[in-house]
Amino acid sequence: YAICLEGQFVGTLKLEGVQPGGWVNVGLMIGEIRARGRGVGTRAILLGCAITKRAHCIGIWAGMREANLASRRAFFLVGFSAQDNPVPAPAAEALRTWPRRPARMALWRAL
Repeated sequence: YAICLEGQFVGTLKLEGVQPGGWVNVGLMIGEIRARGRGVGTRAILLGCAITKRAHCIGIWAGMREANLASRRAFFLVGFSAQDNPVPAPAAEALRTWPRRPARMALWRAL
């Protein structure tokens, strides 16, 4: 999905694996510096959660670099966690296969 602010394209939201009973991988990129820190990413994540819930998915997860504090904050603000148990299978597989450098983490939210 294209993310726009004041009529201008500023980023993308990707939802992968949307299907009833599944876990969806969400990807977010806010490329325009002027759009950062304005809640655009947070609102896009909320929209992604609403879309996946309507599709009867059971959860949504995202992977990111641990050092990406802005992304971590946006996901935490809308209820994502790295502490819930058990770790969803798609997130566990991603954590297992990602390269160790740079440090990466997965966050998820049950719907």
